[in-house]
Amino acid sequence: MSVSVSLPNETGVEICGDGRNMGMYACDDCNTKNGDGCSSSCAVESNYECTGGNETNADICINRKPPEFYSFKYYGNRTGVVSFTAAVRFFGTFRVRL
Repeated sequence: MSVSVSLPNETGVEICGDGRNMGMYACDDCNTKNGDGCSSSCAVESNYECTGGNETNADICINRKPPEFYSFKYYGNRTGVVSFTAAVRFFGTFRVRL
């Protein structure tokens, strides 16, 4: 009698950071860096959602916390700089009332 078994990797042990999420870890995004949604210990980081990981695909992590207003500097002559805590895109007209 033979049994076919699918192993997570060559050693048969699930490894954090190898990009294969077999269910032992909350996420595996193919690296062991903190700050990208899936921590160095393969835990989902605060404000992130990680999905799509399986035995052949790494998880994709998305930051679910919206960017916050950080600062505004007005230089006169209708010009200025608006800063946020993360990258943002504006579509259409953007107006600031002083």
